[in-house]
Amino acid sequence: MKILVNAAYRLVQLMNFLGAAAAIVMTAMVFTGAVMRYFFGAPLRFSDEMVGLLFISMAFLAIPLGVFRNRHITIDILSRNIPRPWAHLVNAVALLILMLFSAAFIMTSYQFMDFSREITARSDIGSLLLWPWMAIMPFCMSVAFLVAVLQFLDSFRVLAGKESFFPGEDEAASDDTEEGSL
Repeated sequence: MKILVNAAYRLVQLMNFLGAAAAIVMTAMVFTGAVMRYFFGAPLRFSDEMVGLLFISMAFLAIPLGVFRNRHITIDILSRNIPRPWAHLVNAVALLILMLFSAAFIMTSYQFMDFSREITARSDIGSLLLWPWMAIMPFCMSVAFLVAVLQFLDSFRVLAGKESFFPGEDEAASDDTEEGSL
């Protein structure tokens, strides 16, 4: 399982890097579009659509890393006050809910993407093919689902008294400031 956790970590790090690259390209397009529009009177026709697609890509590419580091939305007043053995059990239930939501989202977004591919849907102004961008959503949620499954299994290892394969809060916080490895 340690090998799977390490492989998942590398994948979510790559996805996070791609999300950061999307943010940089998005920022450059917004800046270039503003300069072209206000200084040269010739706006980039497709920049608004492309920025929207890059923003959605950036957001979805970041989700698996948030799940991996256990930085998703929680109710802190409850989760921080639960004693240790019960906290892992509550976390397992939360991961189960996340897996159910992810599975439903994956199925729905895949069907939507597949329909878009079948009709070769394109954006209005720039005529950008949409289904490759839509494929990012089910892919990213599939990776988040995989990470949640690994964490779910790992939570039972921890309940059995073994050490977690996932970084704790201290390790995840230090990983934010410097490049760390598992």
